[in-house]
Amino acid sequence: MKNKFCKTPCKQCPWKKSSKVGGSDIPNFDIELMRNLVNTCPPANVDISQRDDFRKLFACHESPEGKEKVCAGYVARDGQFNLNLRLLAAMSKTNVLAIVENAEKHELYDNFHDMLTDYENHLTTTIKK
Repeated sequence: MKNKFCKTPCKQCPWKKSSKVGGSDIPNFDIELMRNLVNTCPPANVDISQRDDFRKLFACHESPEGKEKVCAGYVARDGQFNLNLRLLAAMSKTNVLAIVENAEKHELYDNFHDMLTDYENHLTTTIKK
């Protein structure tokens, strides 16, 4: 099975707080597409014991359509609660811990909901100007 995971966050990974909030440095960024990714992550404010579930995977925006790879920032944060991610990692013999360690070298958002809120707040502020 070919590698289905990014080993480290890409330069403009939206999970990295150093990326430009609002997505201006992410090619083809679309806030609606980001909003649709909510189904890849646990619901906001649920107990940790209730976060595990089978969900769609959050693909890296740099991976070509049809050959998507799982985003390293996602793996390090909300991906750990995705049972589909764990199964894919086991089947592909992917060292998820190594991906998490590479991602942790960057300051990341704590979860998808915090990231989305930051991006939406930036857009709201930009529109008001």
